[in-house]
Amino acid sequence: WMGKDSACKRRLENSEVAADRAIDLAKSYGGNLSVVSVVDIPAEFYSHVQALDEAHELIKNAKKITDEVKEKADAQGVKTTTFVKEGEPSQNWLNVY
Repeated sequence: WMGKDSACKRRLENSEVAADRAIDLAKSYGGNLSVVSVVDIPAEFYSHVQALDEAHELIKNAKKITDEVKEKADAQGVKTTTFVKEGEPSQNWLNVY
């Protein structure tokens, strides 16, 4: 059994590897990069002030992470645009433009 922290750490590490690979590909082929994060906020969060604060923290953290990837890509000469969306990831990650 793996704890919640271990699973989160593993997902973060996988995301970092994916971001690095995307930057390498964009750089190799002269492309641009779109960095997308979709934050899934349960509807019940909106009825509780404390949960709403947590939801804002999740969005703020997603923005921080996308900005970090943009900074890394920009440093390698890859033009990058970031998007942070709220909603169901499977339905929203393509609706960024």
